[in-house]
Amino acid sequence: MKTLIIASFFIAVSSAAFLSSKTVKFKDLLPEQRIVGGELASSGQFPYQAALYITGPDGNAWFCGGSIISDQWILTAAHCPQGSVKVEVTLGSTNFQVLEKGGTHDIALIKLPSKIKFTSHVSPIKLAARADPVHTYDGDVAIASGWGKTSDAALTAVDDLHFAPLTVISNEECSETFNADDSTLCTSTKGKISVCSGDSGGPLVSTTTNEQIGIASFVSAKGCEKEEPAGFVRVTFYLDWIKNETGLDV
Repeated sequence: MKTLIIASFFIAVSSAAFLSSKTVKFKDLLPEQRIVGGELASSGQFPYQAALYITGPDGNAWFCGGSIISDQWILTAAHCPQGSVKVEVTLGSTNFQVLEKGGTHDIALIKLPSKIKFTSHVSPIKLAARADPVHTYDGDVAIASGWGKTSDAALTAVDDLHFAPLTVISNEECSETFNADDSTLCTSTKGKISVCSGDSGGPLVSTTTNEQIGIASFVSAKGCEKEEPAGFVRVTFYLDWIKNETGLDV
C-alpha cells in the first residue's frame, strides 16, 4: 500500500475539473483507522480503487473515493477536491482511517507526479467503451465500492472497503425524483442498498463488461436509506474530455 501526498496543484475548469501536482511524498499508511447494505471487500478484490484524503485551507479534512484509469491518472468527482489544498491518494488498501465531511459536470482528473507501479492489488480499471456512448446500461447490474457510511445514522465512514451490487435504472425513471440529464446515470436503491456519504468519487463498474460506467456523485437529501435513486456521473458522456486532458486512448 502506498500513499501519495499531493501538496500543491491547480484546478482548471472547462466542462469539468483537472488537478495536477508538482510535489509528492511516499509514506506507509498505518491501518488504524461503506456502502449502505453492502459487503466487506477482500484484499485485492478491487485493485482499481483509490482512497482520497483531502484537506482544506482551514485544516478540515474529508474523504472520497476514486479509480485508477492509468499509471498516472485518478478519476473522481469534481466536488471532492473542490476547495482543497492537499490531496492524499492511497492505493492498494481495503483499510483506511479518515475524517468524515459531510451536479452537473461532477467529474475531475488527478494527475500524479510519478507513475504507479502496478501489482495484483493496484491496477487500472478500463473505462466504458467508446463504441458505446449511447449505451444506457438500463437493467445492468454494476458494483459500487467505497469507505462511506453504512447507514444514515452513522457519524463517520467505515474502516474497511465495502461493495454492493446496484441495478442501473433509466434516466426517465430517475427523473421522477431528480433532474437526470444525459451526463447522469442512476441506480435503484431498493432494499436500502446504496452509496452514501464518503463514497463520492468512487467507481461504478459493470458486472457484464468489467468496465467503469459511473462515478458516485449524489444521493437523496432525505438520506441514503430512503430507497430513492443514487446518482452517478455517466463516464461515456465524458470520454472525449478524458482523452483530451490525459491523452489516454479511451
